[in-house]
Amino acid sequence: MISVPKKPIWALTPLRYIGGKSKVANKFFQYFPTDFDEYREPFLGGGSVFLFMKQVYPEKKFWVNDFNKNLFDFWMILQSNAEDLQKELLKIKVLYSARSVEERKQLNIEMKEVLYGKENRSTFEKAIAYYICNKTSFSGLEVGKFSNPAFERNFTINNINKFSIYSNLLQGVEITNLDYSVLFENTERSFLYLDPPYELVNTANVLYGENGNLHKDFDHIRFSEELKKIKGKFCLSYNSDDFIKERYKKYRQIEIDFKYLANCGNDGKAQNKKELLIMNY
Repeated sequence: MISVPKKPIWALTPLRYIGGKSKVANKFFQYFPTDFDEYREPFLGGGSVFLFMKQVYPEKKFWVNDFNKNLFDFWMILQSNAEDLQKELLKIKVLYSARSVEERKQLNIEMKEVLYGKENRSTFEKAIAYYICNKTSFSGLEVGKFSNPAFERNFTINNINKFSIYSNLLQGVEITNLDYSVLFENTERSFLYLDPPYELVNTANVLYGENGNLHKDFDHIRFSEELKKIKGKFCLSYNSDDFIKERYKKYRQIEIDFKYLANCGNDGKAQNKKELLIMNY
């Protein structure tokens, strides 16, 4: 019987991520298999489930991936250069803690320019910019509007000082920026946790990437077909809607109550939803 960390001494993610699973990783864990050699996560996002699994299975092989290049850059720098990332973000945090709200808002705007402007910026600069946008925008959206309460509550010295813990967990982990389907190959002894963008009826709620491109352009039908290539075991986490249940009716399904940040509006409040776990075992 695998023991579950009842109360980890650190947060389960360095990021504030819409649809993040930090509050339910332990609930999901009870439905995960134990007989696998490698853990793969094609849609890393905030990484809560991956970081949970890395603590439970430190000896196993891990391969995580995200198609969002800015998010990928952050994880890569956190893995390889967490000390310098921490030092630079602490300087910025201390400096802007003494600045006005308007100056903080301008910082947020400048960081978005680093991410999406025409000027070529280094991976390190983009990692800094991504983290600041994530921590100072409504709901953690990298392209969301500036929120001073988020600056005060989420862009904190305490959170930045945890980078070394996350970096240690990332050592030896393969991190890639590929199409998710690449991770579906050669999976005989792998377990895949899959957390694709939610398939939302309201297409105005596009959450990921520049102008929501990584959300609204995601092909859910193609994804359902690609899943058939997986030879190992997978657990798919989706929004629990009838059309999703029908599409995956041949697989085992379990509903879990879940409170998550799913509001793109300016209040950034969490919503109560049901998450659907879909398993091929």
